[in-house]
Amino acid sequence: MTTINKSIYSSFNNALKFNKGQAPAVQNNSQNKKQASDSVQNSSGAQNNKDTVEINGRRLTRKQLAILLELKKRDQQVRQHEMAHLIAGGQYVRGGPNYVYEVGPDGRRYAVGGDVSIDTSPERDPRATLRKMLTVERAALAPANPSAQDRAVAAKAAQEASKAEMEIIEMQQRSHQNSLSHASSIKNNEGSQVFVQNSPSSTSSYSSNSNSNIGNFLNIFI
Repeated sequence: MTTINKSIYSSFNNALKFNKGQAPAVQNNSQNKKQASDSVQNSSGAQNNKDTVEINGRRLTRKQLAILLELKKRDQQVRQHEMAHLIAGGQYVRGGPNYVYEVGPDGRRYAVGGDVSIDTSPERDPRATLRKMLTVERAALAPANPSAQDRAVAAKAAQEASKAEMEIIEMQQRSHQNSLSHASSIKNNEGSQVFVQNSPSSTSSYSSNSNSNIGNFLNIFI
C-alpha cells in the first residue's frame, strides 16, 4: 500500500511540479481569455455601429432608418400632390394646403396626408358656372395619382358642368326664338306698310267697302 501510496504521491508530486511549471501558461491563458472577451465586446460594438446610423443626434436602427426613408418619400409625394391641386385650382382655392403630420424616428414631422379647399358652388350665370366647374375638375385631377376623394370631386364638377351647358343651350335657343319672332314681326309690319303705300287703288276700294273709321286709319299711310 505504501509503495502504491508512494507511487501515488510521486505521481502526484510530479503532477504538482508539472503544474507549477505550467502555471505561467495558465496565467497567459487567462489573459488571452480577457483579451478575447474585450475583442468580442469591441467587435460587438463595432457591429452595432455598423447596424445603426446617427441622424439629428439620434442612433437609428436599420428598421428605423427604413421607416424614416419611407416617411420622407411620403412627405414629398403629399406636398407635390397638394401643390398640384393648389396651382390648378387658381382663384377658386379657398384654403390650404393643410397637412397631417407624423413624427419620424429622427424626431422631425413628416406630412402623411393633406387637403386643399376649393369652391364648388354654382354661379348665377351658367357660363360662369361652366368655366368654374371645368377648372375644379382640372384641379381635382391635377396630381399624378388622384385619390378616390379627388375623383369624386372631379365627377361632381363634371356633372355640374353638364347642367350648366344645358342651361346655356336653352338660353341660346330661347334667344334665337325671340330673335326670329322679333324679325318676323318687323317683316310683317314692313310688308303691310309697303302694301298700303304701293296699292292706292286697293286702298280706295277697301275704303269704299269699309266703314269710315277703317278708311281714316288706312289714309294715314297714303
